Amino acid sequence: MAIHLNRKNRFYLEIVIALLAFSLAVSVTFVLFQYEREKQFKSETLNASLQALNREILSAVGAGMSPREAVNVARADDSVRVTVIDSLGNVLYDTDSDRPDTLSNHLDRSEIAHALKDGQAHIERRFSETENMHFFYSAASDHGLVVRSAIPYGRTLKHFLKVDSRFIWFMIAITCMMFIVSFAIARLLNRSVMDKGEREKHDLKRELTDNINHELKTPVSSIRAYLETIITIPDIDRKTMMNFAVKAFEQTERLNKLLQDISTITRLDEAGRMFGHEPVALKGIIDDIKEYVAVLPEEKRMKVCSDISDAEVVVGDPGLLNSIFRNLTENAIAYSSGTCIYINVLYSDRNRIEISFADNGVGVDEEHLEKIFDRFYRVDKGRSRKAGGTGLGLSIVKNAVLYHKGTIKARIRKGGGLEFIFTLYKK
Repeated sequence: MAIHLNRKNRFYLEIVIALLAFSLAVSVTFVLFQYEREKQFKSETLNASLQALNREILSAVGAGMSPREAVNVARADDSVRVTVIDSLGNVLYDTDSDRPDTLSNHLDRSEIAHALKDGQAHIERRFSETENMHFFYSAASDHGLVVRSAIPYGRTLKHFLKVDSRFIWFMIAITCMMFIVSFAIARLLNRSVMDKGEREKHDLKRELTDNINHELKTPVSSIRAYLETIITIPDIDRKTMMNFAVKAFEQTERLNKLLQDISTITRLDEAGRMFGHEPVALKGIIDDIKEYVAVLPEEKRMKVCSDISDAEVVVGDPGLLNSIFRNLTENAIAYSSGTCIYINVLYSDRNRIEISFADNGVGVDEEHLEKIFDRFYRVDKGRSRKAGGTGLGLSIVKNAVLYHKGTIKARIRKGGGLEFIFTLYKK
């Protein structure tokens, strides 16, 4: 139960984090966008005002006034520095200099170059080497002259260009509301998903219970029939009685195997709390498989070929890892009608190993590949029961691989047969 709650809480936390991250990203993006937009608006507003001054001075000079006279007539604010430059970059007049002819050539100033090219330009912030401070520059050109207005970066300009912070507080409020909504949505999603998960889990348990009841009926009914025959017929001959007893014993073995598989599936469903976590040598498991196959009746025996070396060690539960190879082997023996089992390494590095488990039997049709890991799924139901299978072997294999954080898939083997590709981890 604790594990279930942890999963539930983790899922809920993931939803909350995702929604909060999205809300925060949207809010930050909007704030930055709005900040730049308002800053640009303020800058363009100031530029428009200075451009009007520049054009007025240019018109006055064009009407015959000298640069000094034109500036004195048009300029209403003494804090605005005005410079008049010819097309060659020479300063003709500057409000902050009595000797404009001593000022350096201004063609290298970006606002001058752009104004001569495009008719007007402005730079929000540039350092003036002449005044040794930053200015906001706005320039316009006409008739081979450039008039540049500049405002120093003092308290007045900074205040004017300062972005109104009220919208930031507004966005903070909106963000808080989005956070609250995110929590509410997360709770609803979590409840919906968990309810759906509980329903699916309930349906899966009910289906599993129905399948288990169905699978148990066959061996139990057979055992009862054999024993009932022996009990109700007192004069039954010993040979027939022993035959029935052997068949009853075989059914008990099948019943025992089914109960063991059900137990394993149940433990895996409960997050494997009873499974270990330790280094396991795969070569030892393969050797056990070879010994197991070697003592089988000759008609069931298959040759096991493997290139897995002693160096291949993975981390996991020894019993579960053994069940992966054991169930795959029993599946090949029971259903493949083949003669050989191939267990080979496809890829191996410091972290993981990819293994191919294949047989040279009849294989299965493509349509069955996605379903063969389902519980109690049988490619040939009649033949499966005769072979003594429980219908849980490949499901145990898949869940055991997933428990070890690996992946598994089935495919048709080149050359015939069925091949399982799965990964296990070494750390």
